[in-house]
Amino acid sequence: MVKVITTGKPYSCLVTDGVHQLQADTILEYGGGNAGFRPHDLLAAALGTCQAISVRMYASNHGIPVRSVTVEVEIDRTTQDKTVFRKIISIEGDISEDERKNLYNVATTCPVQQTLSQQLEFVIA
Repeated sequence: MVKVITTGKPYSCLVTDGVHQLQADTILEYGGGNAGFRPHDLLAAALGTCQAISVRMYASNHGIPVRSVTVEVEIDRTTQDKTVFRKIISIEGDISEDERKNLYNVATTCPVQQTLSQQLEFVIA
């Protein structure tokens, strides 16, 4: 479980899982201190890291020589009833086009994308 604690600065929050921590905030124009990741940046980071890790794991397990994976994620919320996650996935390595296409497919099946693709429900305990 992740815990989010306000820090006393207007909107700054400490985010921790009990072992790791990071700081979240909002931008100056919204009254924040711009002292950390914005909440939507963290959502984009969750998707991007999951995809990068999934590609690296698959490549490692299947002997595909991937040197690095870069995932850029932009969240488009300009349409009221729809959110679009735009991604650029760059895979570096001496790999064939078939391997590259396969790795792109692996990225789209990562657990975070699967979670975000399902109907969501929010419950306050």
